[in-house]
Amino acid sequence: MPSVAVSEKMSIVDAKAKSFRFACTALLVLSILCSRPWPSIGWVGFIAALAVLAASDTKSLLCRARLTRVLSCIVAIISGVSFVYLLMLVNSGKPQAFSDEVHHQCVKMPADTFEWAEHLVDEHSCVRKCLAFVARHLPRSSTDLTAMKTDNATETWSQPETCDEIAQVVARSVTAMMIGSAVAHLLLMMTAIVVVMRACRLRCAAYKAGVLKRRCACKAACKPAGVVTKADTNGLA
Repeated sequence: MPSVAVSEKMSIVDAKAKSFRFACTALLVLSILCSRPWPSIGWVGFIAALAVLAASDTKSLLCRARLTRVLSCIVAIISGVSFVYLLMLVNSGKPQAFSDEVHHQCVKMPADTFEWAEHLVDEHSCVRKCLAFVARHLPRSSTDLTAMKTDNATETWSQPETCDEIAQVVARSVTAMMIGSAVAHLLLMMTAIVVVMRACRLRCAAYKAGVLKRRCACKAACKPAGVVTKADTNGLA
């Protein structure tokens, strides 16, 4: 009967290990989405997840779970701060500041350069259709959006009108990117918390199954609880 109890405990450890690997897979994907040039919190999550997914057996998995747990705590904290920071940028009007700067540079563009860009658009019907589609879905302003060129239209936008529309597109694009990045960091924070919880549950189940021993180094962490070494025997004596 003891062997049956041990096998049941080991099955629990295997189930916890499988669940832990699934959480690390999600952490890996979200870390890649949130990665930026170093230093970036996405790289820390990438290392934490890869350390677990590269583990070849339960022994190495249990040893690496401690490192992943610490790194995931760091990921959860910093990704939470990044989430709040991005929301503050959106609420403070940062997308509109980008839009105003683009509008300012566009208006300063020389007339010859604007005409060259206009002729370049004329040569590509796909670009004209794309611009017409974007213009139809922008909020109407003082600019007459029906002046957008189509295949059968001959009217053109003036430079100020074109710059107004470009500024609107930039403002909405930057807002969408910031909100998307904020959502990705929120999901990364939640996933990191789940990884920490599952790492703790895995090691707890390993302790109960006798796979891990309390107060032991990582090199000897996975020897069975029933194995008594010579050093342990001397200590008991």
